[in-house]
Amino acid sequence: MPNVPELNGSSHGDIDILKSDIAALRADFAKLFDDAGDVAKAKAEAAVTKSRETAGTASEKLEDQVQNLEDKVRGNPLNAIGLAFAAGALIAALSRR
Repeated sequence: MPNVPELNGSSHGDIDILKSDIAALRADFAKLFDDAGDVAKAKAEAAVTKSRETAGTASEKLEDQVQNLEDKVRGNPLNAIGLAFAAGALIAALSRR
């Protein structure tokens, strides 16, 4: 039989201390993971909010540009027709190559 040291009273105390330290570490890790999850959730929510704001701003700018273009076309319909014809001719010329 292998030589197994006998446990005396101080060894039991050391084991109890190790057990309590391990339990404290488990609790600390659980709290750490919970906190990390909360931080990640908060950052994700902030990113979603910012992207919604950015999308809203871009949508408003696009609407303004469309309205501006419509106003210019209504103000100068012949220029708009000429520009559309030129763009079509350019696309046709490029597609033949």
